[in-house]
Amino acid sequence: MLGKDIFTKHLPNINLATRFDADGREIQVERREDEEQNLKQQEIFDILVAAGYFRARIKGLSAFDKIVGGMVWCMEACDFDVDVDLLFSENLTIGQKIALTEKIVAVLPKMSCPHLIEPHQIQGLDFINIFPVIQWLVKRSVENRAERAERLKCFAVGQFHNHFKLQVDQNVREKNSKVLENIEKIQNLYAPRREFKKKAPSGSSEDELTKVRITLLEFGDKGRLLAPNRQRSFNVEELEEKTSEVDESDVEHLFSHLSVQDSQENYLEFQQLSEEDREKIKQNYEELKEEFSIDSQELSQQNQIKALLVTKQSLERKLAKIEGSNRELKEVLQQLKEKEAALKQEEVGTEAEIEDLIRREEENDSGVLATVKQLVMQNDALKQEEIEFKEKCRKELGPGDFRHTSNGVWKTFGVNPVDFPLLSPHHRLMRLQVSATHRETKHFYTLYNTLGDTKMYLTKELELLNSIYESYAATQNSTSSRAQFLKQFESMAEGIHQMKLKIKNKCDDEKARRDGLNEQLLIQIDQQRKLATAVKQLQLECKRNDELQEKLKSLT
Repeated sequence: MLGKDIFTKHLPNINLATRFDADGREIQVERREDEEQNLKQQEIFDILVAAGYFRARIKGLSAFDKIVGGMVWCMEACDFDVDVDLLFSENLTIGQKIALTEKIVAVLPKMSCPHLIEPHQIQGLDFINIFPVIQWLVKRSVENRAERAERLKCFAVGQFHNHFKLQVDQNVREKNSKVLENIEKIQNLYAPRREFKKKAPSGSSEDELTKVRITLLEFGDKGRLLAPNRQRSFNVEELEEKTSEVDESDVEHLFSHLSVQDSQENYLEFQQLSEEDREKIKQNYEELKEEFSIDSQELSQQNQIKALLVTKQSLERKLAKIEGSNRELKEVLQQLKEKEAALKQEEVGTEAEIEDLIRREEENDSGVLATVKQLVMQNDALKQEEIEFKEKCRKELGPGDFRHTSNGVWKTFGVNPVDFPLLSPHHRLMRLQVSATHRETKHFYTLYNTLGDTKMYLTKELELLNSIYESYAATQNSTSSRAQFLKQFESMAEGIHQMKLKIKNKCDDEKARRDGLNEQLLIQIDQQRKLATAVKQLQLECKRNDELQEKLKSLT
């Protein structure tokens, strides 16, 4: 059993989960844990929680329960019915799960879902294919809930207006009722009154247009009566001439059907009124007249007040705008004053630094140049001495068997024997002194170049500050010149920033170059260490070889 556990094949990233077949028997299936699947699963749960399905937060529930519950919840929110049990059971068989997912998938085409999915993909937790469906369902449910909320809001507002009234609405309704009463009185006062009465109908037949004209004449309407057989004219002047002409014979013919009795009857009706009714009519007339005069005065006053309020509001807005611009100008002026003070301080400090640098340059230029010249001459002399010393050593050593043998051995290793001379301590000290002098000379050259660059940048900074100071004094007279000065100042600052970035990039390049050279130095040191070890071994082998040769000679 132990050997079986040791030599069992290891399957990475695979979990054996317990599943049930259609008969209810347990089977083990492989479910691959993919990083993309896990990412999509977490995105699905986050979307469901953001949409309002907080069961996706419960850690004790299975992923299948959360996915199925979220899909059914979204479908119910979209007003679609799903034929599933109210109580969900976690211990479902694979057949029951597929049947449940088939019911869910059958609803998706009814909802016009643009994404396709199979029941076995939901049952197998294929989160990559489930994600677009869940995303679309959540979006659809959110839109449906927003529409439902808008409808409920409109319904609630309508119910509120039906059952409750605000004081403002009550006042407006009372005012409208009073106005309607006055309008009704005016309409009754100026209602059309019959002046003529139509005679008894004779046997002659009349067309509809003639009847209409006779009816209008009964109420005193003697407007422009056009003939029934008039022609359409596209000329406006001809149309006005035709409409202005009244057929007197036609009007007399129409009046022959009327009798002048209504005016007398109306007058008799008015005369039949009692004195009290007449007084009431006159009193009502006077009251209406007073009300109209008061209303007209109030309307004129209200119009004047509204005009004054509008003027006041516009003036207040202008005043606020002017005050805001004034505050901004004061802030800009304060900032400019602070910048001017800072620039003056920088100018004073820069002038002091420039004077100090000029003084140092005057003091050190001659000494530094003399030192550099002396070091260069000394370096050349040391190089010449080194060359002469090498020639002298070569002449003193001369050719020999040992030298030829060692040279052959060195060449077998691919190393030039000239690179490893037998150096004396004096020669080594001279070489160290030459290298130190060379390093010091290089340092002086670098320092001189750095000081020269610093002087150049300080001179440019001083010139820039002087130009800013001169232009600042000239820009205090007008706003346009001040704005132009600010633009120039911003462009200068941008240029300085760009130059700073270039210098920083150059510094980074130099640092990278230094790091690369350090790596090369470490590699060369490692090679030198290995070469020294090889040389030591070679010397030991040469010594051993010499000893063996001596023993061989003694034996022979």
